[in-house]
Order: sequence, then structure tokens, then C-alpha cells
Amino acid sequence: MVLCNAVGCPIESKTITIEPKFVTMNKTHLIVASEEVVYYWQYRSNHSKLVTLEQQKKSKSGKENAFHIEEIPKADAIYDKSKWIKPDILTQDLISSIAAGPDSFIVGRMSGQVIKYSLPYIQLENKLMLRCRPQQLQMNCDSTKFSIIDINGILSFYDMLDTSEGNTGTGTHLPTERKEVWSLVWSSDNP
Repeated sequence: MVLCNAVGCPIESKTITIEPKFVTMNKTHLIVASEEVVYYWQYRSNHSKLVTLEQQKKSKSGKENAFHIEEIPKADAIYDKSKWIKPDILTQDLISSIAAGPDSFIVGRMSGQVIKYSLPYIQLENKLMLRCRPQQLQMNCDSTKFSIIDINGILSFYDMLDTSEGNTGTGTHLPTERKEVWSLVWSSDNP
């Protein structure tokens, strides 16, 4: 992987041991997924501070790790591509899409389950259930809603803050749908 700045100049590169099928990023993290494994790389810190040149070299690589979708990620683990071996875990519910917001990222699976992880500590926050198989997910600018485009090209939305009657507290897959959609872009300043 090669991380480039806004004008396309390479800044840093990484070699990973998983096949990248899905990629998303926000201002601090890059998340890559294969069908069963999620890899994340914190390439920039939210808090900039003055550091010595030695500290800068040490922290330049950033925090990175990989975990199997059936495992709970370990926040203190360090990714070592030479030692990291895919766990002997088999899953029938493969990853079908990923998306990132400013403070979390979500992983969609073929069964319609969406798993939400917090950033920057990569902790499991919630498991949500959709009424479709997501092909493409996009989070809004404050991570309170996300859009779903399913395998039939039908767009729908999920509100993670919905607290209406009968709601279990995990949000609601809204009934609004739009057919024949292949992409959606949220506003970067208005949720």
C-alpha cells in the first residue's frame, strides 16, 4: 500500500499479508479488509505535538494491527507481518463492505450484520442487523448514520441514534429506499 498526499506524492508505504478487497480511510486511519481479515493502520495522530527527531522516527510508522472478523481485536497488539498468521477460524459469513467515519468504522457482512468499531482504540461497539446484504456502506460526517447499497442496487439508510418506541437501542434501518443506485457521497460538513 502506498499512502499519498492530496497532490499524489507518496508519503509512506506498507506491505501487508492480506489480499485487499475493501479499502476505506478517514483523517487518521486506513482500514483494509479481505473476505475474513481486517487490517487497520493509524497513519496520523489526532493530537499533534512537538517531539524530538528520534521520537518522530519511532512513531512515524503509526499503530497497525490485523484481526480476524470472528475475533475481538486486541487494542495493545502490534502487527508484525512476518509473524502474523491467519488464525484457523473458518467463517461462512464473509465481509462484503467497510466504511469509516471520524470516530468509528463499520464492517458489513454477507448475512446483513454490521459490526461497529470505535477509533482510535479499535474496540467493538455494537452489532447491528440489516434487512439486506450490503454491497457498499458509507458513513456520514459525524458517524451517526450510514447508507447501504445492497446487492440489488437498492439504497437505504441506518440511523444509529434512533430511540423511537420499540427500538432496542441499537438504531433503526430506516424504511426509505431508492432503486437503481450505484454510489452515494455524504456531505463533509452536514450530517
